[in-house]
Amino acid sequence: MLDDQLHNPLPGEPGLLAAKLRPPLRRGLVNRPRLVQRLHEGSQRALTLVSAPAGWGKSSLLADWHDACGEKVAWLNLDPQDNDPNRFWTYVVAALRRVQPQIGERSLRALASGSHALIEGVLPSLINDVDGAGEPVVLVLDDYHVVTEPEIHRSVEHVLRWADRSLRLVLATRVDPPLPTGRWRAAGELVELRRPDLAFTDDEARRLLSQGLGLDLAEEDLTRLGRRTEGWGAGLYLAGLSMRQQDDRTAFIDAFTGTDRLVFDYLGTEVLAQQPAEVRRFLLRTSVLSRMNADLCAAVTGRSDSAAVLASVAQANGFLIVVDERQEWYRYHRLFGEMLRHELAITEPDLVAELHRRAARWFESRGAVPEAIDHALAGGDVDLAAALVAAHWTPYFNAGLLRTVERWLEALPAPCVTADARLCLARAWTLLDRGRLDAVDTWITAAQRAVTDPATVRDTAVVRAVHRFKIGNLNAAHAAARRILELGGRDGSFAATVAHIVLGLSLFWRG
Repeated sequence: MLDDQLHNPLPGEPGLLAAKLRPPLRRGLVNRPRLVQRLHEGSQRALTLVSAPAGWGKSSLLADWHDACGEKVAWLNLDPQDNDPNRFWTYVVAALRRVQPQIGERSLRALASGSHALIEGVLPSLINDVDGAGEPVVLVLDDYHVVTEPEIHRSVEHVLRWADRSLRLVLATRVDPPLPTGRWRAAGELVELRRPDLAFTDDEARRLLSQGLGLDLAEEDLTRLGRRTEGWGAGLYLAGLSMRQQDDRTAFIDAFTGTDRLVFDYLGTEVLAQQPAEVRRFLLRTSVLSRMNADLCAAVTGRSDSAAVLASVAQANGFLIVVDERQEWYRYHRLFGEMLRHELAITEPDLVAELHRRAARWFESRGAVPEAIDHALAGGDVDLAAALVAAHWTPYFNAGLLRTVERWLEALPAPCVTADARLCLARAWTLLDRGRLDAVDTWITAAQRAVTDPATVRDTAVVRAVHRFKIGNLNAAHAAARRILELGGRDGSFAATVAHIVLGLSLFWRG
């Protein structure tokens, strides 16, 4: 009887799909009481906003809450065809009538006539009916991000404004809606669940994989998988599907990226393909960046409107994550960024190196040396990378970042290093620090061959003095120290300090 009423809510009305008025059949594979409690709290507020990208478990969570709660909850699954205001509100009224059959008859008749203005002629009777129902009604609008019609947004705001005591609205969306959420937030009438809230904890991930896929992972493997997916529910589940075919689960997790076939297909279809062409291009070309702001994006993409595009993407795509308090710097979710880079390598392989070179020049101009070097290397600009390492390795070495300096040197072609005395000295100092004394002299000799200026001649003498002292050649150490002073090591300078220390120690040990 009820389904007949839904298919034909009033005589003469076109049929409605009853399936749109029920939660999805697929339920959450794990109970998440911490989030269900938040939804219970939200049902006492005017608006609950569940906003996150695809695959973060919005619909499954709401469906589980719908089944668990004792309140009257109306449900509507939205689709792009619902951007017709008449159709939208016809379905909303039908959803409300499912839990309160006595409301909405006049509104349905007005909608069917097509002769009444929505806000002035249709909604007042609906608001009055809901207000007179005797108890609040909760309405879930799932996939609200498909709504793009401004009149619908205005009408939803109107109903919430005047029915806030009798109608509780729950919106599940991938994109924050153009509603005055700030007003409701300030009034204490807004509850929000976002990507960080929906991220699976280790315990929830364990139960998801165990109950849903029969996978029992070691604690260390579960923690690593959680870091790889950053708590993304769909990513965890897709990783589990792929993992069932693997004998070595630890190795699989270590190698798991956004290029995994299931993850790549999901993100490509559900996220990337849903964006306008210009936004897709922006996402792909900025994927070479480990972090980004508007100015950097402009330098890399050549788009003067990068600030606006970045702001739009940040608002609409929860896979772009804010990383600073001023909300100027962002990064992509790890798996999403890996998927984008893989797609970029397929669609625009010849552009990848140039994008990295643009990023390198931008970071260099801002004094961000490590990132400039990394992008120069990724872009194949060996000359720029070598020049940056040669000019800036010393403070990083002195700060104890030995492995960073070694990584830079190892990434440069050997002829590039031997051609620059400063790089030869960097290699010599790293070997000294590692205690590999037998390998140091090769790089001192290489530095001598490549030296072009007095300062580098002096710096070569410094590393020679230290090396000779460490290997116990006190006479050679003493001679090298004297040479430092002859070359103009100023009092108080590092070179002069080394010279005086080596001179003193060599004299002491020689007796």
